[in-house]
Amino acid sequence: MFQLPALLKSGLTLVVSPLLALIEDQVADLKKRGLPAERLHSALHRRERQQILANLAAYRLVYLSPETLLTSTGLGAVVGAGSGGQRVDV
Repeated sequence: MFQLPALLKSGLTLVVSPLLALIEDQVADLKKRGLPAERLHSALHRRERQQILANLAAYRLVYLSPETLLTSTGLGAVVGAGSGGQRVDV
């Protein structure tokens, strides 16, 4: 369901999901299908989160947990790292 906008539009699509297991399953499935996807949530190590944020331009979908939106590595960091001066639709 969330994959369709990412395929129809260019740029990054953010998906917020409260279930970490669902996030992991969705991202694993997307990667199997060859779609560049990643996840950001509290269970990731800091270095892994930093690496994902540094490479946001490479992804079409990024799944976030709600608590990630409330942290310094949340939506502000994603928008700041991934916008590249382009318009960001929320």
